Amino acid sequence: MQETKTQVVAQIGEHIGMELGTTMVKSFFDAYPQLAFGHTIGKEIMAKILAQPDCSGMTVYPALNEAGNPTLVFAGVNAKGQMISSYPVVSTDGSLDFEEGLIVDRVKSGGW
Repeated sequence: MQETKTQVVAQIGEHIGMELGTTMVKSFFDAYPQLAFGHTIGKEIMAKILAQPDCSGMTVYPALNEAGNPTLVFAGVNAKGQMISSYPVVSTDGSLDFEEGLIVDRVKSGGW
């Protein structure tokens, strides 16, 4: 029986360096020029996503904005890789309430 290795969500990703990163992006842009775009997201909103209870990482989804232009949508994920759509909070009167998970867009478009 083959053992299945589960990757810890919080540990996904690694530094690949400028040279390999540039090569990978250029190869993609050359192969798919219609998809040659990049986006910038600020550290403040990234920190808010990652600060959600039980957040272990984030997933980036390709999307189209209201004008039909390519964009990216970011969502926090838990240790199982599931999107955080809501999380429990205790209100000022002590009752349990739910806060909507952060689903983020409005990134800045730009090139490589």
